[in-house]
Amino acid sequence: MGLYTKVLKERNRLDNDLMRQADQNMMNRVKKNAYSGYSDEAQAAVNYILARFGLAAREIYEYSDAQELLDLMLDPLGVMYDPVDTTNPEWTKRSEYMLGYLDDGTPEGKAVVLKPAIRGYKYYCPVSDTKGKVTASTPLKDTAYAVHRPLKVRSASIMSLAMFMFHLISPRDLVVIGVSTLLVSLLGLVVPRMNQYVLNEIVPMGNSGYALLIRSLLLFLTAGVIKAGITAVKSNCLGKMRIRISSEAQAAVMSRLLLLPQNFFTRSSTGRLSKQISNSRALCDQILNFVMGSSLTAITSIVYIPQMTSFSKILLVPALSVLVVKSLYTFIAGLFYVDNERSHQEAGMEERAFLYTALKGIQRIKESGAEKRIYAKWAGKFHSVLTYELDKPAVLQLEDVVVGFLSSLCTVIMLSLIVPNGISRADYIAFNSSFAIITTAVTELMSAHRKLSVMKPMLDNFRSIIETDTEEKDGQTVIRRLRGDVRLENITFAYEESNYGCLEDISLHVSPGEKVAIVGESGCGKSTLLKIILGSLHPDSGGVFIDNAPLDTLNMRSYRRRIGSVFQFSRLMPGTIYSNIAFCPRVITEEEAQEAAEKAAIADIIEGLPLKYDTEISDSNSGGFSGGQRQRLLLARAFASKPDIMILDEATSALDNIAQSKVLESVYKEKCTVIMVAHRLSTVKGCDRIILLKDGHIAEEGDYDQLMELKGEFYELMRRQE
Repeated sequence: MGLYTKVLKERNRLDNDLMRQADQNMMNRVKKNAYSGYSDEAQAAVNYILARFGLAAREIYEYSDAQELLDLMLDPLGVMYDPVDTTNPEWTKRSEYMLGYLDDGTPEGKAVVLKPAIRGYKYYCPVSDTKGKVTASTPLKDTAYAVHRPLKVRSASIMSLAMFMFHLISPRDLVVIGVSTLLVSLLGLVVPRMNQYVLNEIVPMGNSGYALLIRSLLLFLTAGVIKAGITAVKSNCLGKMRIRISSEAQAAVMSRLLLLPQNFFTRSSTGRLSKQISNSRALCDQILNFVMGSSLTAITSIVYIPQMTSFSKILLVPALSVLVVKSLYTFIAGLFYVDNERSHQEAGMEERAFLYTALKGIQRIKESGAEKRIYAKWAGKFHSVLTYELDKPAVLQLEDVVVGFLSSLCTVIMLSLIVPNGISRADYIAFNSSFAIITTAVTELMSAHRKLSVMKPMLDNFRSIIETDTEEKDGQTVIRRLRGDVRLENITFAYEESNYGCLEDISLHVSPGEKVAIVGESGCGKSTLLKIILGSLHPDSGGVFIDNAPLDTLNMRSYRRRIGSVFQFSRLMPGTIYSNIAFCPRVITEEEAQEAAEKAAIADIIEGLPLKYDTEISDSNSGGFSGGQRQRLLLARAFASKPDIMILDEATSALDNIAQSKVLESVYKEKCTVIMVAHRLSTVKGCDRIILLKDGHIAEEGDYDQLMELKGEFYELMRRQE
């Protein structure tokens, strides 16, 4: 029986070994061909980059170019990218992963991953497993696409932000900074030891020790030069890493901000949001300085404690005790400082946000003669800022006095122990040298901790950006084309600050290519209805269906790319006329911009300008353009996007009758669904259907002639406008 049992055990062992070997072979096979299942190299390269972020994209079976591929793969994940000009040598100083193309004779080229290296970039093809260094002779195509790591943290805490930053640190950075910090600390041991040696051995020798003193000084100088060189390498590496990581973190914050829903922006002022974005970079700088700078220095300074012990065990305990007490007081004072600074920053942010808004609306302030009122309001906010700067807690006001007293007390205690315990002058001076170094390291650590703690109020202000859910959700459908079928079923909506419903049980259907106008008195819900169709607002009940698909199942970014919209709040962007027309989801040529300008009845005016389409213009600097002309530029932008659905909210309100008729003629010729809102009822005569809203309900519906014959609400509105 024993022999039989032994045979069975041996057989089981061999079977288990075979299974493990088979599993290992399968894993090696999977690892080797991890990207071989993709239909092309470009998708494999993109997924290789996404894997660095802990993400993965679904396979795309059809696309026209690299940008469309990136849109289809990255939009559902909330990941941003930007094109990079590889003909500019400066691109190699960047640090993002990129999708690039090698010129292999084919029109599109060979897709590769461009990976940041110690110097410059390397290229890698995940499918063929080919790699190499990017040099001047590498046949790289002119455009690459930098993919930015998204900010996927779920809570606003310093630790979560630090973990996000940790993923941006390269292993080389960790090794260089860690090793250099340790070497600097070890070389720092030379100073106290040399002090002891000179005082104990060389000074008693008198003139005869002159040669030995020279050699000691040379050794001391050599150690100092080496230490300075290593410190310079560390500072250079830390500086570059700080710039790179802070920039990438700020880009991730900006990316996340742009993906937040519209109702987020209605709750925050422009000045506050601007300050929050800039604070994100300062916050990253402080975290990096604390973790990679002060903390590492303090940790490696532990090597000085054994050296201090070798000089004098008697002095060690009182010295470290006073250092602990001083650090504890500094820490407690820091808590009061953070509390005061939180209120100070909040007041400062309110003051800056008000100032930003006031300066932005300075023209209206001047027109209404409200300078004194604005100044009085600003002065009140600025007084709050000064209050927190001047009325600091007593703990903070006495901090320098207490810390200075503790330092003096430490010196007195150590001096009182020298004679009774027979501590030599050399040991005392050497001990003080070591103690001074460790004290400096701890002081820097406490200072960095305070600066980091001050960032906590910034993080609280920054919290809303991190913890608000973005519009992108897993499993949403990416839209490539729309038929233009829009259906609303039992839509009910009310604004949070309102006590009554804005829309009540609205149901309507717009067929593909149909031109529909929504009219009614001010406040009846016309613009709100358009925002619900656009996905900017979400109904309290009911559903919106686009091409029979629920709107909340669609990827919002790809959906809005297929919509050309002009709202009352639409604005021009700083730049040229061409860049404003081309500010749409698709890349357009100058010829297409001119065609869009023709449709918007603005081409003749542009052609009459000295710089034509290169004329600089913005919403604040009209460049001689009237309100109606700027409105036509916004319409040209909507035409240039070649939308499947066009949404117009009072888009012709500032146009004269001749310009309006030309624009409307272009609108009616568009082979897309058009939904427009207008107060000027003459605007809607050519629409296929007119829907009149009253008190949040559909009161009347039909074409122009039908509603006029009905002689109801629409007829009365027309009569009052005549």
